Amino acid sequence: MGVFAGRDDLIARFEGELTDRQLTFGEAKIVDAEALLMSLVPSLAAGPSGVSELVRANAVRAVCAAVLRVIRNPAGVSYEVIGSYTTRYGDGAARGDLHFTDDELAAVRTRPRRVGVIGLSGPRWVS
Repeated sequence: MGVFAGRDDLIARFEGELTDRQLTFGEAKIVDAEALLMSLVPSLAAGPSGVSELVRANAVRAVCAAVLRVIRNPAGVSYEVIGSYTTRYGDGAARGDLHFTDDELAAVRTRPRRVGVIGLSGPRWVS
């Protein structure tokens, strides 16, 4: 079970039925995805209680999206030919590894607030 996301979050965000094997695999990948996300966005290391509700919801969304990309295409297939039909996957879907898009990372990163003023002074020989 992950810190931000869990089994029920995966089920709710998948467009079909996940098998028991996929759910077990998905639960393990949730832990991996959250560790990766927390290393990329250190402010998330405080957990759900340390971030706003909006950031928490976006973290759940990002983790589930990353895990479901791997569940849908675990081998990282870039194209598939069945008979006369060819399917080509986009670069993001064809990676087969956990990754976050720039949009997903931007949604969970909080901009540091600036406090105070930068002091300026003249050169030392002026005083």
